[in-house]
Amino acid sequence: MYLPLIKDMVLENKQSLIIDYSHLKNASNTMARWFAFHPISFIPELNAALFAIVCKVYPNYKQAQECFVRIHRLPVADNIRELSYSHLGKLIKSTVELI
Repeated sequence: MYLPLIKDMVLENKQSLIIDYSHLKNASNTMARWFAFHPISFIPELNAALFAIVCKVYPNYKQAQECFVRIHRLPVADNIRELSYSHLGKLIKSTVELI
């Protein structure tokens, strides 16, 4: 599913791959929940896996000094005014109320 997106990333000379949270959840609900609560330990592993794939499939890719996975479409959004210390070290999607 993501190999065409990795190809586009390389062709556009980018270093980031955007992954939909629902795809992560569908692949492994446990992994998705763990990721949401412990992103600091999980994100470097995703980045390393992406880097390994890019190096293997595209060995001459010049930008491949480091690659980054970006997660989007998190299912829960927190109001930015309600963020507290309990959110530190966790993955959040924030919203802003316009007055």
